[in-house]
Amino acid sequence: MTNVRTKLEELNLVDRFLFDETMESREAYQATVSILLENEVELLGYPETEKEFRVSPELRQIRLDVIGMDHEKTLYYTEMQKKNTGNLRRRSRYYQAQLDVSLLEPGNKDFNLLNDSCFILIAPFDLFGRELYRYTFEGVCRECPDLKIEDGAVRVFINTMGRNREAFSQEFLDFMEYITASTDKAVEKTESSRIKLIHERVRKIRASEKMGVKYMQRWEEVEYARDEGREEGMTQGREEGRLEGLAEGANRKMIQMVCKKLGKGKSPAEIAEELEEDMELVEKICIAAEKYAPEFDCEKIYSSVYGDEWERPHQRRVRYKGTHPRKYSEKYKELNPDKYQDTIEKVMQKGSTPAGMHLPICVREILDFLQIQPGMVGLDATLGYGGHSREMLKCLAGKGHLYGLDVDPIEIKKTEKRLRDLGYGEELLTILHLNFAKLDQVAELYGPFQFLLADLGVSSMQIDNPDRGFSYKNEGPLDLRLNPDSGISAAERLREVTKDELAGMLRDNADEPYAEELAKAITTELRKGKKIETTKDLREVIAQTLAFLPEKERKEAVKKSCARVFQALRIDVNSEYEALDAFLQKLPDAMAPGGRIAILTFHSGEDRLVKKSFKELKKAGVYREIASDVIRPSAQECARNSRARSTKMRWAIKA
Repeated sequence: MTNVRTKLEELNLVDRFLFDETMESREAYQATVSILLENEVELLGYPETEKEFRVSPELRQIRLDVIGMDHEKTLYYTEMQKKNTGNLRRRSRYYQAQLDVSLLEPGNKDFNLLNDSCFILIAPFDLFGRELYRYTFEGVCRECPDLKIEDGAVRVFINTMGRNREAFSQEFLDFMEYITASTDKAVEKTESSRIKLIHERVRKIRASEKMGVKYMQRWEEVEYARDEGREEGMTQGREEGRLEGLAEGANRKMIQMVCKKLGKGKSPAEIAEELEEDMELVEKICIAAEKYAPEFDCEKIYSSVYGDEWERPHQRRVRYKGTHPRKYSEKYKELNPDKYQDTIEKVMQKGSTPAGMHLPICVREILDFLQIQPGMVGLDATLGYGGHSREMLKCLAGKGHLYGLDVDPIEIKKTEKRLRDLGYGEELLTILHLNFAKLDQVAELYGPFQFLLADLGVSSMQIDNPDRGFSYKNEGPLDLRLNPDSGISAAERLREVTKDELAGMLRDNADEPYAEELAKAITTELRKGKKIETTKDLREVIAQTLAFLPEKERKEAVKKSCARVFQALRIDVNSEYEALDAFLQKLPDAMAPGGRIAILTFHSGEDRLVKKSFKELKKAGVYREIASDVIRPSAQECARNSRARSTKMRWAIKA
């Protein structure tokens, strides 16, 4: 055992041992939760600490730290983390699940019986990079609406190093300092009786001979776990010992596991998901492993990955057969528009959209209607590739502000970089990762808006990318989610839907004339055990189902039905109609008097909802004026961009 153990009397509350032991006291824990939430919390009983699951070796590292319940049966689960392990957000959801399951009687599936609960993680580092002391999540972060954790449980992430002092009480600020410097001197500076009560508990622990023995035993246990981690690898090594950097065996074990999965043809993303490991680390191992394939010399890979020097090797571009690239990943020139502008122009001149790009539709018509002037405040409710936003920002001429929303976590990062590189900084442009159904939350913080645009179409870069599974034309996973981090994929949705539900979905979402036949065929195939996991799998079922059609019309009918089925599934898995309905209901309250609204729709279902909402609210006097008829893109634009043909634009002006 080579580590130098910090003496018990020198620990502060950042150390998990001292924190857990301090929170054994109901009074100390009650005071802590009350300070952190800035709300009086009365605990019902004594908190429970250091719960570990030892059902199997694989579960030995799972641990619930401090749990208390108040008089209203709300559970508070509090955890202290000294280091950022890179998986705290995921673990918070996992621990929540463990906590929830323990509250149900065996065999009971009614989660409505669960207690309300609040997960609190305290750390001397900033998980989200906004320099805030507290991040409160109830689905969306209360302090930063662009941040969210999808499960909807209440989670509070405390960063003791925050900077927004003006938003908190002096007691809260004093406690943030006390956590990292739990000394008599720190307590002298505060007038808080609750902090003094907590410190009294800390002093007793430090002075207790019994606690000294317990601390020594606990330290030895951690050291034993580290040694065990070296010998037995990641699976058997305790998480705490492994994360503190001495589990060399764990690293070697993980390299072996990654190489084994590489040998089976798994991608780095799939391996990271299966092992629940950091994608960057797995990718690093995979790159090193490629040098030593197919034997995979683990010792050499270990030296490459964990040696003092690591240089990411130059990645050669993907080669393709023939004179022109056909696959999305091979179109390296189209995917790099800044470098190959001449190629982009050639593709666009043919009436096509370059891979990875999206051409904004009806730009002139939108700007003519919105009448944007410098100094105005507006919202692009569906940011996408950012083409519309770029043109609206030009109209602002450096004055005013534009807010942009998008639900896609993959594309929003690329778009933000693209717009920032054009010189649009935070003072003029704010981008939020948020579904436009949450318009009321955005308007409360940043509204009312003088102009607003919502382009309801799926972006070309989503359709073209086979990894997203949006198009029947490209082989890929049957996913179709706008936010792949949320909800279930289209493949999962098909596995759970009934024949009647699927038929209704195809009719309502896409006006599919063969809804009954397709629904019966798809559900029958799944019931027989056939897997429908990819776009190709679904396309084949559709083609087989429509084989009864005359040969002359079959090919075109299959193509149209594929497009309609994929559209219907996409609308369903993303709850698009529900999101649009919520957006339309909240829209008037988000607009300033005289505010102008433009909405682009791309199929009859969307257009009906927008048309109905505008007409009803015009009749109610909410809107002063609405479009008497739809505006369509010009023939020239449709010739240049075939994806513009189905576009309809409707507008409204707030009374």
